[in-house]
Amino acid sequence: MALRIEANGGVLDTPNDFQLELELTSPIFNTRGSQSPSFTLPGSPTNLRLLGYPNRIDRNVELRPIDGVISDGPFRRQCKLNILSAG
Repeated sequence: MALRIEANGGVLDTPNDFQLELELTSPIFNTRGSQSPSFTLPGSPTNLRLLGYPNRIDRNVELRPIDGVISDGPFRRQCKLNILSAG
């Protein structure tokens, strides 16, 4: 099964060779939480729609973290997607 990133009721398009490295931490021993390095997704019509068209310069809504789910086989983790740039 391939890695999936779900957001706003759909599955984001990822490249065929897409890999994601997660740093999983225990909330008991760490207040920082789990995280991953930044990654780039293609600007496909599906991704733009699910992410609220972050590339539009006429947006009147501030970009905010998006609730999502990362899954790969039996692994499933809720996440926040932070959009750093779109172009």
